[in-house]
Amino acid sequence: MSTYYSLVLLLVVIIQGLISSSSFKETFVVVLFIPVFINIFTAWRKSKQEARLKNY
Repeated sequence: MSTYYSLVLLLVVIIQGLISSSSFKETFVVVLFIPVFINIFTAWRKSKQEARLKNY
């Protein structure tokens, strides 16, 4: 769970850096990409948990 929070924190830092430094269009693309990234991450975590359950 701690890795998930650190990941979210990292994303927030990246977003803030993009908003302050780059153009609005680039920031918008990144903001659109974040939910996709989170979906991939949660799916990967679920598959890891399922694999762990199958081992026992």
